Amino acid sequence: MERTQEKRDSRMKYLGKLMGERTSLDGVMLIGICGCIILFGGLAKVAAWAGLGWGIWTLLKTEDK
Repeated sequence: MERTQEKRDSRMKYLGKLMGERTSLDGVMLIGICGCIILFGGLAKVAAWAGLGWGIWTLLKTEDK
């Protein structure tokens, strides 16, 4: 049981040291951004089409005074 705790502590120290490096933080950010694009890319495309439609509609709509 103590050996498992020692391994866990060792891993946590390594991860803490690794996360202190700028290149590691850059890598985490890049993975997060790319992951969001992969997961929500379809949703972003739908939102872009909706925004395009809304922009065209507001461009062609006349203002009521």
